Order: sequence, then structure tokens, then C-alpha cells
Amino acid sequence: MKIQWYKIIRRVVGFTIITLFMACQKTDLPPSSYGDPILFVRGKFKNNTVDLTVGKPGIHGTPSIYQDSMINGRIYNFTLFDSITLFSPTINLSFVNYSATNGSLTADIDSTFKPGNKVIADFFNSPTNPFQLNTFTFELNDNVDYYSSRKIFPDTSECKIDSVKDLTWHDGNIYKLVYMSFSLMLVPANVPQDSSKWFRFTEGKATIAFPKK
Repeated sequence: MKIQWYKIIRRVVGFTIITLFMACQKTDLPPSSYGDPILFVRGKFKNNTVDLTVGKPGIHGTPSIYQDSMINGRIYNFTLFDSITLFSPTINLSFVNYSATNGSLTADIDSTFKPGNKVIADFFNSPTNPFQLNTFTFELNDNVDYYSSRKIFPDTSECKIDSVKDLTWHDGNIYKLVYMSFSLMLVPANVPQDSSKWFRFTEGKATIAFPKK
């Protein structure tokens, strides 16, 4: 029996889009001010340097949090995109917490973001053992294809939260800053089984923020 991967991909992506509109708390970060932290994702992909730094002309970063009832998990996304430069990639860093989903959408931020290695979510993004109750997914759209760190087979992808910090921004609200490093094999959505089309995102660094309110 031949597995029709494109149908599986469409189903998974479709579920994700549906849940985004079900219970999502999206936050616009306050305008940059002197002394604010620099939020960014940087690295190399397909031999090109990727640098999405919030505050540069056209570059935006938006955190969102939502409850996904289909997987019984709480999902924290930080999305970066460039609204000016043509063909600039869009990047989404996604964290799923299956183990603590009580209270408000922001109640589990401390348990989701702890220093240490992160488990890379598998292709179907469901926990198979207690060590996968808090997973990470890296998604990149380079206007050629949609790539994801979710894979059918394990490899040498690595992701680590180097440190975290609670910070009161100039708008008076408290944010959780997350400092990360990673090296990830990214798989295109249309042919995830073809390893010749896999590309590694190397020298990855990121600083992202989520509101704690």
C-alpha cells in the first residue's frame, strides 16, 4: 500500500489552522524602545544567511497562545516575518505543552520554557512517552516550500533553551524571554519521505518573548 503523504500533510496542516481560530490569544508586542531586548531568529539555510530581527524595517514578531483540544495540549507560537523584502522567509517557533494545561492560557509559561534540551516533535506531533510531553517544532516558509522540523524518522536535530528571564517591558507588562540555540533538519511538506530534499538549518540562534498576563 502506497502512503499518500500529501494527504496526511494537508490533514495535519488543516487541523492546525482550524485550532488557531478556536481559542487563540494573540499579542502584539509593544513598539521598540531604548533598552528593550532584541528579538530575532538567525542561522543558515540552503547556504544562505537568515536574519529576522524584530525592529528592523518591515520585520515583525508576534507571540500567540492557544489551547488545542484535538491534541489536548497548549501551544505557544512565536512568528517572525518580513513585510517589505520580497521572498524573505517566514519562521514560526512552536512549543507544545501536554503536561500542564490548567488555568489561563499564560498560566503554563514557566513550565513550558525551562532551560535545557527540547524534544523535537515527531511527524504526528503526539506524545508517545513521558519524555515527549513538552515538544518543539520549527517551521520555515522560504516562498519555495514549507519546511518543518517534524520528521518521520529521528535524526541529529538539536534544540536547547539556553536560558530564560522575566522582564518588565516599557509598557509595564511582564514578558518571558527565551534564549535558544538549535541545529535542525527541515523537511519539505510535499515530499517528507525524500531525504534528498531535506535541508539543515544550522548555527540557529533565537531570542523570543511571551507575555505573562
